Amino acid sequence: MANITVYALPRCLLLLTGLSLFSVAVTRRNRRSETTMFGLLCLWSSLTAFDIVPNLFFKGDTGRIERIERAIHTLYVFAPWMGILFIHSVARYRNRGVTVAGFALSAVISLSTFSDYYIYGLRESPWGYIPRAGIMLQVFFAFALLTMMYGIFMLSRRNKSAVNENERVKLRLLVFSIVLFFQMTLGSLPVMHGIDFYPVGNFVFIPLILMAWGIYRYEWIPGKS
Repeated sequence: MANITVYALPRCLLLLTGLSLFSVAVTRRNRRSETTMFGLLCLWSSLTAFDIVPNLFFKGDTGRIERIERAIHTLYVFAPWMGILFIHSVARYRNRGVTVAGFALSAVISLSTFSDYYIYGLRESPWGYIPRAGIMLQVFFAFALLTMMYGIFMLSRRNKSAVNENERVKLRLLVFSIVLFFQMTLGSLPVMHGIDFYPVGNFVFIPLILMAWGIYRYEWIPGKS
């Protein structure tokens, strides 16, 4: 239990970061599409951190833990789609085809979360119970990778047309943060295939904070404009 508690700290930080940034985004007086979508992305990205509850309190009850994991992932698989909406809001560009396709793929993956095609059991590790990745969970990770590549392309294109240097700095920071975010998300895949390597995805609160810095920094620092 002590080991699990220590390993749960990054998940707690992820949950705290996600909920805090979501609250900041939705309680702002002058909300923009960009900040609203960023808040939703933070919320969705932190959903998997809720698995600290079953791992801490239902140890040994693998059936209950697995059901909770599946329920969490039913919503979590829409995170790449949220990423697409956020990318479009920052790039000031709307691609209806990509948006609809992203939602449809997330919905198909979501429908599979209660089947063995998504998760086929759990494996016990020093940091808790880890889902065994089925083919649809691997499709989800592939979707996340494609979303990252799409984000790099869209924001880089926006950077070329931006005339404001402050916006260019923001876009470059967001590109770096998006790459780091999705690489960390993909870093959770090895442990799902039996490799005892701590899930790097628990540290995605770091790129979320960097994204927040890029979006809000000229409001947080006096004298910046």
